[in-house]
Amino acid sequence: MPVTGIGNSALVLKDDVTPPINVDRRSMRFRSATYQSVPGAVSPPAFGTAADPSMLGSTGGGAVLTVYNPTLGQKVVVPLAAGNWQRTGTNVAPGYKYRDSKRLAGPVTQVALKNGRLSLSGKGAALYGLADAPQGTVALRLRLGSGVEFCAVAPAKAPVASNDTTAKFVSAANTSAPAVCPPVP
Repeated sequence: MPVTGIGNSALVLKDDVTPPINVDRRSMRFRSATYQSVPGAVSPPAFGTAADPSMLGSTGGGAVLTVYNPTLGQKVVVPLAAGNWQRTGTNVAPGYKYRDSKRLAGPVTQVALKNGRLSLSGKGAALYGLADAPQGTVALRLRLGSGVEFCAVAPAKAPVASNDTTAKFVSAANTSAPAVCPPVP
């Protein structure tokens, strides 16, 4: 399966650090988009292909989000069920949306993929935690069906002391697509 590097426009992870700690308050937001005419390299797959996350059955469908630290070896893998995906756009300009606002299928509440843009957000204990801060770098992979995988690498924003803590990880904005995606631990 091909892995396509995409730019990181923004990645923000938050964790509760105030006693009593409530891990359900953990949250995540990610966005990859064109910045100053440099495309984020996000190209939605064609409808009906093995990479179509809305397909039900053995030919593809659904998606898997993996958030990980390539240095520390930590990772979280979140399946995104095909039943929560719907197609948007047209055959010429396909797009996809994932919705699970009540978090019935997991912690990811929304994903939008269209016209060179990818955004996602989530909330809940099953997201990537920040207890082992500093992270330094966080990587993210989104595999669509059985046909395509996007990868972004997000270094911490400066000053690292305030943007890479046990309470939050804020990435440097508008980083380029990685030439090679770090392996998943």
